[in-house]
Amino acid sequence: MNTNTPKNTTIYDRFATLSLTAGAFGLLACCFGPPAQFACGCAAVILAWGSRNGQPLRGSAKAGFVLGIISAVSGIIFFIQYVWLINMIQDPANAGLVKELYRQTQDIMNQLIPSQPAG
Repeated sequence: MNTNTPKNTTIYDRFATLSLTAGAFGLLACCFGPPAQFACGCAAVILAWGSRNGQPLRGSAKAGFVLGIISAVSGIIFFIQYVWLINMIQDPANAGLVKELYRQTQDIMNQLIPSQPAG
């Protein structure tokens, strides 16, 4: 008797798995920028909703739905922060603050990567 037979998965089970994958990737997509994070989050929500098959969400579909919502909302929040930061940097009234921020960043980088003497 072979107990290693593959389980018959339906398209709805695959949607649930893809939803979980897209939701998890959406949380990791903050490295690529808010548009990628928002797109992955929306895809996770759509795939989770499509996996219902007339029944309530269950298992990985529910997890993918939650991760998708978190990814989409955080993508929107990060985008708003980026726009705010760009507007703040471009404002001439904040030139002193920007210079000080650059100086502090350069000091930290110099401490982390000390310069080596030539020769």
